[in-house]
Amino acid sequence: MASHKGEYITHHRHHSISGGVLRSLLDGVMLMCFVLLVLSCTTFAPVKVHAVITAAQISDLNVFYNATGGPNWTMKTNWGDQGAGVCTWYGVKCTGGDMTGLDLVNNNLYGTLSRFTQFTDMKYANLSCNNLYGTIPSGMLNMFYFQTINLSYNSLNGSIPSLGYLKYLDVSHNKLVGSIPSTGSAAHLDLSNNLLTGTIPITLSSSITFLDISSNSLTFGA
Repeated sequence: MASHKGEYITHHRHHSISGGVLRSLLDGVMLMCFVLLVLSCTTFAPVKVHAVITAAQISDLNVFYNATGGPNWTMKTNWGDQGAGVCTWYGVKCTGGDMTGLDLVNNNLYGTLSRFTQFTDMKYANLSCNNLYGTIPSGMLNMFYFQTINLSYNSLNGSIPSLGYLKYLDVSHNKLVGSIPSTGSAAHLDLSNNLLTGTIPITLSSSITFLDISSNSLTFGA
């Protein structure tokens, strides 16, 4: 009788241990499912990627800042502060960590223009309504990466360089001289209110959808 009782106790203990292991496994599986459910329903904040701006590009911006009276700009937040990151500098526009634009409209820029030769991802520059003078740098309007440039309402002089790959150019209300430049592939061209002379070409680029050459001293070609 005692032998049977011992066998029963041993069998019962073995059964209890097996049940405990099974419950532990089930608990582990349920915990894992819960963790996966939480992770699948959680929105994580995107990791901020700092822009990689080269020393040559920073030098380009500093030259422009100094040449246009940067210390006297109306707004100049973070300009010159490399620790803050170039993409935080007032007016600098970035996409995917690269500088793609410069918007300094009506910001009391006073001085001469730079070409921005180091910024091959730069698509547009809007420097209108300032006090820029001197000539438009040779080749600035012919760089393959620029698509839009607005230099209207300044005091620029000299001739207008050929446009090359530009799609949009507004140089109205300046003191530009010479003839209408080669229009390249431009679609929007505003040369109004300047001192342009010569004849208006009978045919212009077929890509042009907007053209304003009013308030100049142009004549129609034969």
